[in-house]
Amino acid sequence: MEKGFRYMMSHMGDYVVDMIDKVSDAAKASAKGVVLTYDIRDLRGRKKDLLKRIGKRLTECRNIDGGTFIARDETLSSLLEEFDAVEGKADTLLKERTERLYP
Repeated sequence: MEKGFRYMMSHMGDYVVDMIDKVSDAAKASAKGVVLTYDIRDLRGRKKDLLKRIGKRLTECRNIDGGTFIARDETLSSLLEEFDAVEGKADTLLKERTERLYP
């Protein structure tokens, strides 16, 4: 019994470190899920804002010369490129979150 107690006392630090390591891994995974959720919500808000700006610019272009200017409008093109980038990033984050939730 004395040998078992000595062994446990000399290796107590190892047990504590192992438990802290297990708990920290779970906390990191949980925090990553929360960060992904907040990023997804932020991107959805940015998408709505971009859609409003695209709609406003389309209305402006239509009023300029009946809509023939839309295909050559640089402002509208940059807004559409930005929208595509935000949508692609949002889709990527959604897939990552889904993989984390349902492995």
